[in-house]
Amino acid sequence: MVSDARRTFLERLSGLLGSIALSNTACTAQPEKTNSPQWSVRGNFVEACNCDLICPCIVDNAPSAGFCSGLQAFQVEDGKFGDTPLGGANVVIAAHIPGRPEKGNWKVGLYVDERANAQQHASLVEIFSGKSGGYFAALSSLYGEVFPPSKARIEVLAEGKTRRVIVAGILDAHVAAEKGYRGAEIIVNSIQAYPAVLARSTKLVYNDHGMAWSFSGKNGFYSPFSHTSG
Repeated sequence: MVSDARRTFLERLSGLLGSIALSNTACTAQPEKTNSPQWSVRGNFVEACNCDLICPCIVDNAPSAGFCSGLQAFQVEDGKFGDTPLGGANVVIAAHIPGRPEKGNWKVGLYVDERANAQQHASLVEIFSGKSGGYFAALSSLYGEVFPPSKARIEVLAEGKTRRVIVAGILDAHVAAEKGYRGAEIIVNSIQAYPAVLARSTKLVYNDHGMAWSFSGKNGFYSPFSHTSG
């Protein structure tokens, strides 16, 4: 059963904005409306972090190590920012969270696929930085230090029940679905705004912006995703 605090956070970050809940918070403030064009993005999502399996966020607890370092990857299969098509580009958000996620002060790096043209790049930065409203605007309210967006070769690869995220020269992450009873996938409904497959990392290496992580055997998720400007 989802706690009241977590339900409030889901309403703020998911229900009211049509969108991934990362943790709980009692704050119900909504992001300011923007004059940006209407947008939508959908595709495949991968998350991995240094928390033990299963992630304490699922049961509304603090990160396993007292802090959380990890990534969210978005393989955009289809989308638009106004009249600009966005399909075929990938975006990665790397974050270090110094305590409970809802307390904020996240340190964040944003990476946009170098295959995006100039207009697509600008549009994806607008969306995923939170400047254009919707889910990512609510998420960005938790940010503290945000580094300038970077262009990079980004791959989000799927093979069976494994996922791999590569940001060339910066990040390499592998996750595989965790086996449940009789080998079935474990589906988690309380951590995302969409059902997510519980996964375990076999590798996660990241080094950029003065942040460096290297671990394996930790928590992950993957799922479809769909977000809009609302």
